[in-house]
Amino acid sequence: MKTKNKTKDIESHAERLSFESPVKLQFPGWRIVLNNLVAEIVETNENHCHGLEEKCNYFLDIIENVGNDLIRNQLDKMADIGRKVITSSSGIYLQEIKLQQLLVSLDNSELGSNEFYSVFDAMKCEHIIVDERIRSVLGLSPEQFNIKALSAMDLHNPLYHPLDYLHAMRCTIIGYMVLGLPGFVWKSHKDFYRTRFRIGTVASSIEAIEELRYLTLEMRAYMGHDLDESNRLVPSLHLNRWTAFLESEFDGIRPYFSSDPYQTKFMNAIWYVLNAAMLDIPAKFACILEERRHVDRNKAVANRINEKLARFNTTGFEFDERQIGDCFSKTIRQKISASINEWEKRDKDVNITSDQEAVYFAQQLAILPMPQKVNDIIYKCITYV
Repeated sequence: MKTKNKTKDIESHAERLSFESPVKLQFPGWRIVLNNLVAEIVETNENHCHGLEEKCNYFLDIIENVGNDLIRNQLDKMADIGRKVITSSSGIYLQEIKLQQLLVSLDNSELGSNEFYSVFDAMKCEHIIVDERIRSVLGLSPEQFNIKALSAMDLHNPLYHPLDYLHAMRCTIIGYMVLGLPGFVWKSHKDFYRTRFRIGTVASSIEAIEELRYLTLEMRAYMGHDLDESNRLVPSLHLNRWTAFLESEFDGIRPYFSSDPYQTKFMNAIWYVLNAAMLDIPAKFACILEERRHVDRNKAVANRINEKLARFNTTGFEFDERQIGDCFSKTIRQKISASINEWEKRDKDVNITSDQEAVYFAQQLAILPMPQKVNDIIYKCITYV
């Protein structure tokens, strides 16, 4: 009898230890998320995906090895990386409409009063054509609208915005990485990449625009293709259609690929993962920020995360509001502050002091919103230690 009671006591003690020392969640790294994305693409599109995993990991290696130095005030280096990415492109490129035909059509059509176009040569890292309508839209000459000025490399032509130009450069180089992946079919001048950023207007010849100091530009880059030395189509040329808005219309860079529904989902998911990896924002932080974007209270954030944990996993682990609050105050705010201060040229460093500020600046970094496909894969890949 005593032995039986002693056994029960031992079992009860073990249960208490287990309760007091719950399992810990291990969120996946971005390479795991990326490889799971690749696995889904290969499963549904096996015929065109040879080398996709290798190419994705190659680009992730570039990001991890070079990091922020890839872009920071190094336009020449960015151009070299861009050329390397383009010449190694492995997508399927369909030249359904020739560029010259499209330009004739544009010149003979009525664009909006706030629109103009340009043709960008990624191998040369420059606009080779800028529509004369830029004079009436921005009050600039075609020569003034150049990459050096947009990248803060021309002190005599302050066309850039100090908070946006590094974000725009980062988004562009990652965009070319996605454009160079096998497994996708790119239709010239039908599929496009869209983004927004602000520009400086102090050099404008139009007084009303010059006085604004900044405008928002939306770029839709339609994928054009050119023949390389091996007579192979590569995504080196594209037609950019630009629309100008007031600065108040700006709500973040918000890069986005537009193609058929299948490609759109996976292209934007891969772009997101590469961006988060370059910024070195852990998946756990991104998931907590994503839920905080929808609700105001830490308890509600914990509940939303716990619902997803229960849906994708079998463990009984649950977050509570204290853990969410600690994560924001002790790690997330500092991490987002550090990233913003690296990627935006401010007179005074940002010091995030609230969860709402963390969400706002995560949006500026394009960490929010998170694509649903990425969110699902993260939760599927969580392990327990």
